[in-house]
Amino acid sequence: MGKQVMLVLVSEQPMPNVMAALQYQPRPELIECIVSADKDDSNKYDKRFYGIYWNLQRVFKELGINTQMRGPVHPYDLSAVKEVCADVTKEHLNRGNRLIFNITGGTKVMSLGAYLCALEYNLPIVYVEARDRKLITLSAVDVPDVMKGVKFASFPSDFNEQGFSVIKVPEYLAAYGKTIERERLYSSIPTNDFVTAQEIVDRLPYSFNFINKLPKPKSKIQPESPYRVSMNLSDPQKGVACYLHKQQCLTWDAGQISIDSEEKWKFLNGGWLEVYTFHTLKNSGLFDNVRANVVLKGSDVEHDVILTCRATLAVCECKAGASMSMIMGKLRAIKETLGGTYGRTFYVTARNKLDKRVKAVARDYGVTGIIEGPQLCNIAEIIQQNLR
Repeated sequence: MGKQVMLVLVSEQPMPNVMAALQYQPRPELIECIVSADKDDSNKYDKRFYGIYWNLQRVFKELGINTQMRGPVHPYDLSAVKEVCADVTKEHLNRGNRLIFNITGGTKVMSLGAYLCALEYNLPIVYVEARDRKLITLSAVDVPDVMKGVKFASFPSDFNEQGFSVIKVPEYLAAYGKTIERERLYSSIPTNDFVTAQEIVDRLPYSFNFINKLPKPKSKIQPESPYRVSMNLSDPQKGVACYLHKQQCLTWDAGQISIDSEEKWKFLNGGWLEVYTFHTLKNSGLFDNVRANVVLKGSDVEHDVILTCRATLAVCECKAGASMSMIMGKLRAIKETLGGTYGRTFYVTARNKLDKRVKAVARDYGVTGIIEGPQLCNIAEIIQQNLR
């Protein structure tokens, strides 16, 4: 028996092509990619789409699927596209292989050319419907001489969402040409940090009010010269200080706070929120993959938490009390460069409630959701609901 082969059209959004390969059964063993030519020189590949092909090749290789590149073909030349598709079709049919055409990507002209070729050879056609998360199969019920009297039919089917579980954060990022340079491994985080972060959330808003009152040191804290400050605390805040003292995050004695290392200061100044978010999302069982403090190759920007679920990428920026002005621009850029069609962004804060105007700005910047202090205990469920 021959191979199962899927013909795809490479476009700016690579993820739908990956999704189609994972949804169609039997899963293709080979992906034939039709890549656009340069608009000014049909003998050369368009550099952008040539790069996207190699991104796809990386992803499919990780998934155990081989790829081949075809073309170049002018993206607006219907006859040329149809001819290339026909060449691929005849080659594989002669080898006894089975073909399926995925017309999700490419220009509309490319999709039409591939569609006409598939009809001519009476081959199955699929299309990924992003909004309603369906795989639509198109076919001609009857194919007489050159399309005359053809009857068409379409068969939408819901995604088998479990089929997307193999798309982890590295695979998703690879589809957009990104590679993880470094990250914080879950196993490297002390258990005490998880326990402390949970307790801080359980004691909100008193814990946030206490931590937010800590004056920021003028310079980096050195172990030999600890950061000290005297503070008047309410009884609930004293309870927080006492607990953090017990957890060795600080020293609290007669109203004086001492923090003896930069690491402890970073944890209190917002690191606890990153730890809590990472721990809670990873252990919720609702997501396919969760990563923390991710820095991508060629960048010095750190992303607090990145996760994948059902072939969707979500990036969470965790800021205990920071203003949103800089965060909004960062989240919009993340969605455009890392997430694409299936990218989502979330702003996670320990503040009790954000101003309505701030939320309006977040919507304008395309932020998927804001999670405030009182919602932290349900953060996993809230993010999951916003990925549907």
